[in-house]
Amino acid sequence: MRMCAVVLALCGCGHKAPKAEWVEHEARPGDTHDTKSGGLGTATGPGTIDPTQIDSLDEGTVLAALERAGDNAPAARLALRAARLAYHRGDEADARALIARAANAADEPSVHAELTGLATALAAPPVQPGVIAVLLPLSGRFAAIGSELKIAIQLAQAPGTTWKFIDTKGEPDGAVAAVDAALAAGAVAILGPVGQREAIAAARQASLRQIPIALLAPSDGGDPAAGVFRMVDSAADEGRAAARLAAADSFPTVGVFAPRDDLGAEAAEAFVAEAQRLGLAVT
Repeated sequence: MRMCAVVLALCGCGHKAPKAEWVEHEARPGDTHDTKSGGLGTATGPGTIDPTQIDSLDEGTVLAALERAGDNAPAARLALRAARLAYHRGDEADARALIARAANAADEPSVHAELTGLATALAAPPVQPGVIAVLLPLSGRFAAIGSELKIAIQLAQAPGTTWKFIDTKGEPDGAVAAVDAALAAGAVAILGPVGQREAIAAARQASLRQIPIALLAPSDGGDPAAGVFRMVDSAADEGRAAARLAAADSFPTVGVFAPRDDLGAEAAEAFVAEAQRLGLAVT
């Protein structure tokens, strides 16, 4: 029943969760940098802009220079830079508008291929309402766990739902690629991954790409406003829940028995903190 409720909730969310924080990545694979203000921000006209420095400009400077340039060169290259920045912060509508803005620029032929490539990346595949992408480690060190979870999910009763299983390889980079693969498959939402590092990477990418994701990693957190949900309670969640149950049953004094490992310590600390907050005596 719980799995059915998850599916219904995810399908109800659909795409386009609110935008989240972003990290800029240049179009060249592997290149990244911080976007810094300054550089050519004092330019007074398009003629003062050095085209070789455009790819290092921050968004505000680029947009100001683009407004001054009109359709004169290097307006297309400026629009391309601004479109990339908009795309990497998750605003695909702005990115599309900037690509269209570049079409009439005098230097459009010089960046036509790059504009076309970005436009292709922005062409969102049609959403398949019944498709839920499931991100699991189906290869690598944690393949056994992934295979067991795959069988369990396939046994869940979810009429009208098609599971699209995608391998994360048990790694953060694999989880990011799996989110992109889910979008390419037209999934309406994502279930998984299960590892802590995978979940963090996948949640960030899903929030950036505006697709709801229900994480299966047991941890605190989750941000429904950004389309990120937690489906498995953390050890701390369970500890707090136990303290609330004791308070609801009117136990004035409680004690703690927990495993001597990290999860046990996490649960115990959360239990004690919540019990004390509720006014219970902890022995």
